[in-house]
Amino acid sequence: MTIRVEDNGCPLGSEISLTVRIFVRDSAQTASFYAGPDRTMGREDTITLLGLDTFNVGQQAYWKSLGDGYFSDSLAALSTYHLGQADRNKCEIQVLRIPLTSSSCRSMDPDTMVIHRWQGGLSIHKDSMISTPDSATLLGIMEQDTIYTGWWTTGGDGYFSDTSVALITYHYGAQDMANCGAWIYLNSNSPAACSETKDSIWLQVGNNHTPIQLTYSLSSFAADTIFLNLTVGTNQQVNWYSAGAGTWIVDSVNHTALYFPSAAEKTAGTATIWATQVVYCDSNVDSDTVYVNFSPSSIRQELAISLHLYPNPTDGQLHLESPDLNQVREMKVFDTQGKELKLIPYLEADTYTWDVSGLSQGMYVLVVTDQEGNKIALRFIAR
Repeated sequence: MTIRVEDNGCPLGSEISLTVRIFVRDSAQTASFYAGPDRTMGREDTITLLGLDTFNVGQQAYWKSLGDGYFSDSLAALSTYHLGQADRNKCEIQVLRIPLTSSSCRSMDPDTMVIHRWQGGLSIHKDSMISTPDSATLLGIMEQDTIYTGWWTTGGDGYFSDTSVALITYHYGAQDMANCGAWIYLNSNSPAACSETKDSIWLQVGNNHTPIQLTYSLSSFAADTIFLNLTVGTNQQVNWYSAGAGTWIVDSVNHTALYFPSAAEKTAGTATIWATQVVYCDSNVDSDTVYVNFSPSSIRQELAISLHLYPNPTDGQLHLESPDLNQVREMKVFDTQGKELKLIPYLEADTYTWDVSGLSQGMYVLVVTDQEGNKIALRFIAR
């Protein structure tokens, strides 16, 4: 109820008339005008919309865009919206369904719908993927015109052969290996792109791996030393085993090893050695075994006892001290792969000295041969 008092200009104390006007809002018959749920459109220029209106006879609603496009029939509930020039550079366009009624007794707010524009045309051709133990080759489908091209990104720590071409190779990083894979994304660099990431794929590490292969060779400088070499997949965990109680020098980086048979193995003249690799993410273990036959060596234990190799580890000079150096005929230094290193010692009193400061960090073998041809392998570490 509204009460309005009108002053008729009469003196104080005069009679004043009051007019009472009552406004009634017909809330029971309020109409509803719905633009409908939000919609998604691609690169087309038009989209057909259906307004969900419920109203009485004589009531209407019309469409209105907050963009620069137009409707084929703005009064019809079913109408087609045509994008304007500015709309084409937007990712979202708001349109309204607004009530149009002659009755001033009804208050109806417009309803808003958002048109989301997704500019497709980029996808990863998943069937074309080629996987290796340490990389994967992918083909992206890109629209090759002056606007719509794409580029590759990763959620991992690997790298691409080229990020801007359709056919690429992704090389796994260390973290990718630990995570058993990486997410790869194909993106759009269109200036009007409305969704940066267009397609993605999870690359699984380990779907293919290199089978393990173990080979060996007997040392040419000491009959009790076995060189072992392992062909194995990239970044795989390798374990070495023997049936005997010999000792090992393992190069985990190059997947090589030296095995020194136990006394029992040397007496028998045979050793059984095998290696395994754990194939991450495949829940698989590969193994390979070699059976080594060799002639037992007649190493003089006195020779081993009378030699003193120091310091060990070393990062500068290596000394071999013995009171019986006149029994030594030859000395050679080898790496764990059996390659002889051209290191020449110098003699001072009863000590030979080598400069090993130029060696890479790792394990090495000094082979000493006496006058009778007996040999012994002494190990040392360069750091």
